[in-house]
Amino acid sequence: MGVRTLALVAAFVVASIATPAAAQDLSEARRLLISRQLADRVHGIDLLVKIDSAGAIQALEDAIKRSSRELERLAKLLDKADDAWGNAFVKRLMLEYTYQKGSAEWKRWRIKELEYAKRWIAHSKDAKLHLRVMIRAGEAFAKLRSHAAIERIEAGAATEPNALVRQLYIAGLGHESRKRSVPTLLALLDHRAGRVRSQAVRSLLPFVDHPGVLDRIEALEQDPAWQVRLGSYHIMARAPFERAIPYLVRGASAESGEIALAIDALLKDLTGRSFAGQPAAWGTWWAKHRKSILDGSYTSSSDKPLPRISGSVPTFFRIPIESTRVVFAIDFSASMTEDMTLKDAKTNEILSYYKLSRTRLGYAKAELIRALKALPDGALFNVVIYHNTAKGLNSRLMKMTPAARRRTIKWVAKSKTGEMTNIWDALRVCYNDYLGSGGNDAKFLSLPDTIVFLTDGVPTRGRFRDTESLREIVRVWNLSVGMTIHCVAIGDKPDRKLLEGLARDTGGYYMDLKKGLRSFKERQRVSVAPGEVSTPVGDKIEAAINALGSEDMDKRLAAVRELAGHGRHGVRSVPKLVAALTDDSEEVCNAIYALLRIYGKPAIGALAGFLSDNEDDTAEAAAIALGKFGADAAPAVPKLIELLESDRMVGPTEAARALGEIGPPAREAVPALEEMASGRGLLSRVAQESLRKIKTDE
Repeated sequence: MGVRTLALVAAFVVASIATPAAAQDLSEARRLLISRQLADRVHGIDLLVKIDSAGAIQALEDAIKRSSRELERLAKLLDKADDAWGNAFVKRLMLEYTYQKGSAEWKRWRIKELEYAKRWIAHSKDAKLHLRVMIRAGEAFAKLRSHAAIERIEAGAATEPNALVRQLYIAGLGHESRKRSVPTLLALLDHRAGRVRSQAVRSLLPFVDHPGVLDRIEALEQDPAWQVRLGSYHIMARAPFERAIPYLVRGASAESGEIALAIDALLKDLTGRSFAGQPAAWGTWWAKHRKSILDGSYTSSSDKPLPRISGSVPTFFRIPIESTRVVFAIDFSASMTEDMTLKDAKTNEILSYYKLSRTRLGYAKAELIRALKALPDGALFNVVIYHNTAKGLNSRLMKMTPAARRRTIKWVAKSKTGEMTNIWDALRVCYNDYLGSGGNDAKFLSLPDTIVFLTDGVPTRGRFRDTESLREIVRVWNLSVGMTIHCVAIGDKPDRKLLEGLARDTGGYYMDLKKGLRSFKERQRVSVAPGEVSTPVGDKIEAAINALGSEDMDKRLAAVRELAGHGRHGVRSVPKLVAALTDDSEEVCNAIYALLRIYGKPAIGALAGFLSDNEDDTAEAAAIALGKFGADAAPAVPKLIELLESDRMVGPTEAARALGEIGPPAREAVPALEEMASGRGLLSRVAQESLRKIKTDE
């Protein structure tokens, strides 16, 4: 019996043993996925990830599509029950206001109210179950590794008609282990639908170094969808400096509002400089400092700050409105009619001029009018008011003009309140329901980049009312958007947990009129998981640089690893890293060498400068580090020759070794090396070996 025959027999035996168990697990997973308990369904999803086969991905797809269909069905039932419950509540409340509590009519509406509430609660429980199953199953896509599973995900990303399900497929390809899926993602960048391109560009984030990715991303700077361009800026921020900074500088000059600020934050992480509010200044700055940035000699502290620009930024309850694509969502529920006072002369002046009441709603209207008056002509905006339901002044963003400003202020001033608070519907309208059954790409392309959201209460109407579900829905909507939500909590009992959570999840401001303004405005990197708030990257890098000087070896090692986690963004740490190369710990030094390789050309330029350092140990450490770059360190050859020919006690030997590691590109060092090779001792032997490496192609 041949080797191949034996292998086939062995494979058959293994398959015959494993297949019944796998089939049994698959059957159990499918059973769990139709359970009424969320824990069972999550366990079923985990089991499918463990199985990781074509059958497993099929079961996950079935679960997602089943939950998607159920959510569409339940949406109608929830809306119907919500309307009935809300109407019954209002009828019963009106009877109480007219002193008819306890009457037969009151009892009839009270019974109806409880009946509709029970119906809504049952539907809501099912809807939350299906929502969480969809999200967990979508997350499971990124955990599958089998060839069959990845093929199915790629097919779904390319052809799935359901917008929400397709988004989950594309997001599932955005895992660092999915390099084989890069061509699929690159092909999706040519898709006619902006929401598909936007999710594809975000899923390419782990593949910055993959051949062809950066070339394709650079072509997106003229994409008509701001969401796609925003995703491209985040990817290019991870590219080598010589490609990243010019792209971002061009973007800063071309974009406005929130997008320009996001680019400024990315450039600040890379350079330590910020020109927020003055994006055109980046072009001048780059022309002046390009050389020093690329060779690693630039320091932000040597840059003179620009003078502050004149002019005011629109505000809403002290939140700066820096966006030029903004939607204001204002609570018009009955509780907003309660009295309040605000010590702000400008707002009180507006309150008096428009004869607004000194209530929560009156002050909200006054602040909104104040913001609208300050919003520049040409900005895109809309206003959504919500109570029992939500409605916008317009179905799309409008261009700000003097006429549009007057019409909007008049509409806001005269709009009346409703009874309840439907936060779900307000958020749905703000997001144009672009993933709903009636969603389309036109709705996606017309989305704002910023929502300013105000409420004084907790959700009392809508399909979803709990904080967890509302935040999860916004995260799903935001997967391919990247919208910022600023939240204002007014009154005594607003849903502070929800409002702060929405601001936290999206990197916005949170204003609590009882506690003051809090900012989550430092732009989160795309790599930060939804719901988390990162310490600003620049602060993390600065803390790690400081920790390089710690007396604790473990802290020094942790600092190097922290810097490595930020890729090329920590390049300004090179001087401290070179100083740390004299560390007694071999583990720390090896980690630094690996990190310097990540930094590339900027690190080479900086290391070359340290070859002439007054401290022999520092010069030697720099030479050792340059040797780790191999041929890439060719620009440092002249400086290495200088160190080789110096009369230092320490340094020439490592310079000779580094020249050998550079190889043929170090040919100009041959005469100096030949002179050293003619002598005796360690330097001579190293020079001889380096000459052999340099002359390998002769």
